[in-house]
Amino acid sequence: SANIYTVTVSDAANCQVIRSINITDPPAFVINAALSQNNPPYNLTCFQTNDGSIDVTVTGGTAPYIYIWSTGSNNEDISNLTAGTYTLVVRDSRLCEGHDTILLTQPPQITAAAGLDITICGIDSLVLSADSIAGNLLGHWTAVAGSSAVFTDPSTYNTLVDSLPVGVNIITWTVSQLNGNCAVSDDVIITVNTKITSFAGVDKTDLCGEVYALDATQPQFGSGYWMVLEGNGILDDTSSAVAVVSNLSPGANYFVWTVNNGNCEGRDTVLVYQQDSVTCLSSIQLPSAFSPNGDGFNDFFVVKGIEDYTSNTLSIVNRWGAEVYQKSNYSNEWNGVNESSDPLPDGTYFYVLKVDGVNEVFKGFVDIRR
Repeated sequence: SANIYTVTVSDAANCQVIRSINITDPPAFVINAALSQNNPPYNLTCFQTNDGSIDVTVTGGTAPYIYIWSTGSNNEDISNLTAGTYTLVVRDSRLCEGHDTILLTQPPQITAAAGLDITICGIDSLVLSADSIAGNLLGHWTAVAGSSAVFTDPSTYNTLVDSLPVGVNIITWTVSQLNGNCAVSDDVIITVNTKITSFAGVDKTDLCGEVYALDATQPQFGSGYWMVLEGNGILDDTSSAVAVVSNLSPGANYFVWTVNNGNCEGRDTVLVYQQDSVTCLSSIQLPSAFSPNGDGFNDFFVVKGIEDYTSNTLSIVNRWGAEVYQKSNYSNEWNGVNESSDPLPDGTYFYVLKVDGVNEVFKGFVDIRR
C-alpha cells in the first residue's frame, strides 16, 4: 500500500547503506455523471418515455478505462434510457475499479378519462363528465373535425357542450402538464338521435263492448310495448301496436304505448272509457225493415252498436215460428237469406238478439221488401 518504506543494507565489514522509498497510490477514482434534464426536476420528459441519458466523466486511476454498465453497455455514455437505477463499474489499466449508482427519474403518470359514451335524443346539449384533474395539470376539450359542438369552457372537465349535430360526435379530453408536456387524451362518443314520437291512438270515450283493439303507430325503428297506467286491462300482446285489451274496468282505463330505439324513448297515453251497461244497451238499435235487392242501399240487416258486442247470437224466425237464419257473433252480414244462402220471400220476420255479458235480449220484427 502507499507509504514510505526504509531499507538498510549491511556488508561483512558492517558497512551500511540506508535508503527510503516512497510508494504512492494513483489519484482516486472520481466519477461525475451528468444526467438528462428533459423535464426538470425530472430526468425523463414523460412517464415511461425512454429519452433519458447519462454522460460520465472519470478522473483518477490510471487511464485507459473500461466501462461496465448494468445495461450491458461498455460505452462511456449511455442514452435512450427509461426511468430506473443504473450501476457503473470503471476499471483502469492497473485493474483498479471505481463504482457508481445513478438514478433517473420520471414525471408522475398522467391519465385522461373523458367519461362514458352516451346517446341523447331530441336535444343537442349535455354536461360533459370527465374525471377531474390535479391543479398542476391542464385539461382541454376539442371536437373532431366536422362537428359543430361548442364548449362553454373547454378547460373545465365538466363543462356544457351544445350545438351537437345529429349523428355520432367524437369529443376529446386532453390532459397535459402545465408546460404542455406529456399530453394524453381520451374520447367520449356522443350519439345524437332525433326525438322519438310515440302515438298511442285516438281516445275511445264510449266503449260499450267487453274488449277493445288498441291501435298505436308501429315504430319505423326500434320496438314498442303497452302498459296499463290506470284502471284495468289484459292485453293479448303487449309488444304489438295493435293489441286487444279485455277485462276493462268500468269508467276510465289509461294505457301507455312506449317506443324504444336504443337509449331513446317516447311515450304516449290513450284513454279507453267503458260505458255502463244501461247506457250501452240504449245505443243498440235494430231496424224494422230492409231491402236486400243488391242496389247497394239498405241491403243488410244493420244493428247499430253491435260492433261493441261481438259476442252475440242473432236468430230469425218466420211467422210460423220456424228458424230460417241463425248467426253467432253477428256483425251486420245478414242480407235476407236462409241458412242455405237462398233469398227469403218478402214478408215479416221476427228476430231474437242475445247479447252476451249483459242481461238483455232484443226481440222484434223486421220486414223484407225488395
